[in-house]
Amino acid sequence: MEKTLPSKWLLPEMQDFVAPHEEARFEALLPLLQKHLLAPIEDIMQRPSKGIRSELVTAGFEFARASNPVPAAVNGDDDRHNLLLCCQAVELLHAGSLIIDDIQDHSRERRGRPCVHRLYGTETALSVGNWLYFWPLRLLGRLRLDPASTQVIYSLYHRALEQAHYGQVLDVSVDMMETPQAQVFDVCNWVVRNKTGALIALALQLGALVSGGSSPAVELIGAFGWQYGCALQNFDDLANARGQLEPQKKFEDLKARRPSWVWCCVAEHFASGPYADFVHAVAALPDEAPVERWFQQHDFFALAGAKAVDYLAAATRTVVPEGGDTAPSSAQQRIQALGEMLRHAYV
Repeated sequence: MEKTLPSKWLLPEMQDFVAPHEEARFEALLPLLQKHLLAPIEDIMQRPSKGIRSELVTAGFEFARASNPVPAAVNGDDDRHNLLLCCQAVELLHAGSLIIDDIQDHSRERRGRPCVHRLYGTETALSVGNWLYFWPLRLLGRLRLDPASTQVIYSLYHRALEQAHYGQVLDVSVDMMETPQAQVFDVCNWVVRNKTGALIALALQLGALVSGGSSPAVELIGAFGWQYGCALQNFDDLANARGQLEPQKKFEDLKARRPSWVWCCVAEHFASGPYADFVHAVAALPDEAPVERWFQQHDFFALAGAKAVDYLAAATRTVVPEGGDTAPSSAQQRIQALGEMLRHAYV
């Protein structure tokens, strides 16, 4: 699915805020809007990415359509139109969250290039990132659905965005070095479920809703989305600690003392003594040697990686039960493929 948007899709909505007698002046301002709003968006959207969220929208669509014994009348053109808009909406929303995350994390690179705030300035990046949180509602307003279904989608989008911000608040505010070991799992689980799980569930449920899926199917695929989102974040956190995909970001989460799957696994699987040793090793950053020694001594990545794989398998079983007499449907096969794509991307 195409993720980026041509500028001509964006500009007409801006004209809604221009009085008829001011149209000539607005035209003169378009190059400034192109430079300071659309160019940064096109920059981040054209960089290489896995496109997982677009795949999730399609998976949700296929799953709900297959789960509906009496599907609504199928209109191929409307389906393609609605799927494209939903894919673009979630990818743009995700791009906005990356821009804001990079500012809050003091990151230097994103998808192989300097972060948006490094290229265009923090003030511009904040404006662009925030705009990308709410502008996708414009896209969802173009869906070829009845008003009641569109309202359900609006509500779902707003709820997911609100929940993601609850996770983001703790993600950027809680100092894991000062969090008691007994509370570490709850803090990390809250952050991951709300910050990542909510938006992944949104992608799947948007696809399910535009397919005309039944309420049980939409609810089930959403439950899978919450768990899949957590699995995605688990693998991403491990990759960050290993410097696996983006070496320049290695230990970024630990240096920032942010909640992560690493803290979760250390707190859950090790007694107070080794846990205290880990805290002391993290305190020594940016000297990486103590943390590296701790990971090696406790064979941490084998443990945490196996647990992440188990978590992903459990998520997949919510919609693709094991041991059945029938082969998985094409929709279930797509979901399994998404899991494999995630696992091989990070392991």
